[in-house]
Amino acid sequence: MVRKRMAVVVLLVALLCVAGAFQALHDREMDGGPGVGNGFLPADALVSALGGIRQYLAYVFFIKTDNLHHAYYGSIEHAAEVLPYLIAVSYLDPGYVDAFYVGSEILYDLGRREEAIQFNMRGLESNPESGDLMASLADIYLREKRYREAAELFREALRAKDKKILSEDFLHMGLVASLKAMGDVEGALRALEERISHLNTILASEDLDWETRAGLVKGINDLENQWGEMIKIQVEGHSR
Repeated sequence: MVRKRMAVVVLLVALLCVAGAFQALHDREMDGGPGVGNGFLPADALVSALGGIRQYLAYVFFIKTDNLHHAYYGSIEHAAEVLPYLIAVSYLDPGYVDAFYVGSEILYDLGRREEAIQFNMRGLESNPESGDLMASLADIYLREKRYREAAELFREALRAKDKKILSEDFLHMGLVASLKAMGDVEGALRALEERISHLNTILASEDLDWETRAGLVKGINDLENQWGEMIKIQVEGHSR
């Protein structure tokens, strides 16, 4: 296992060094320095090719890692073994949102909570429009009892257009949980109403099968009961 991890590190360092060398050559060429008109393949073509290689390797690494992660799902020991590969992917292709998403989850489950936050934040720096990474960081903040920050990020994630991993209902649920934990009953009620409205919109779709429709109806009924209980608590609180 140590040899595998070392191989990943060596490959990553080699790729980044070559990328840096090509980028430096490319920069010199753009400034009119050596390499212009010497008959060699233009440096910008090499940089472009390298970028494709890095993205391809990131894809291969992630697919293999994701298969291992699913095969051993629930085993924190095996999850720890795939973590170096996810970190390698994040450097090979910083736009690979899934690597940051899964990697931060594993880091947090391993008890490396601050590292999980920093890794997730690095993903957001490279992918500032990713609703999935906003939500994953919000979920960590919720578990860390940083409720206000969690609520703000869940709201941002709901507004974000770039969401491929998490459902919108998960984001509504996270926002409601954050606001309730903050003690903001009125805010939680509004968020719960928005969640019920969102699910009713899905229910109106004609493409749902019977089983999915029945599950949605039950879920909406449960949420409406929860809404009623929250209203009751709020009224009792005002009457005291």
